[in-house]
Amino acid sequence: MGWLRAVLQGHRQVAAGLGIAAPTFVACSTRSLLNAREYSEAARTSDIVLDVDNIAAKAPRLGRCVTLVRVKDGFHDLSLSVPTARDTYFFELGRWLNTYVPDAVAL
Repeated sequence: MGWLRAVLQGHRQVAAGLGIAAPTFVACSTRSLLNAREYSEAARTSDIVLDVDNIAAKAPRLGRCVTLVRVKDGFHDLSLSVPTARDTYFFELGRWLNTYVPDAVAL
């Protein structure tokens, strides 16, 4: 129960706004598939854990400089997505790093 309480408290804090001063990168799928009762191929190209529309709606509340990337066919863990979605995710993350963290190691 402590874990769930912490998650819900974190959601409330994000909804209220965090005021992060640093540039922030947020990436999520373009589609959620919540409450599925059986495995389907759509689960491989959807976030089956989180509501991605909620993430996208609340991302601007993180701070004043937020980059939001929606990845078509992205899985919950975008780095484990199907190849086209994974490539998009790493391309966008690399572009963001090159823009806001120019001395970062290229992906």
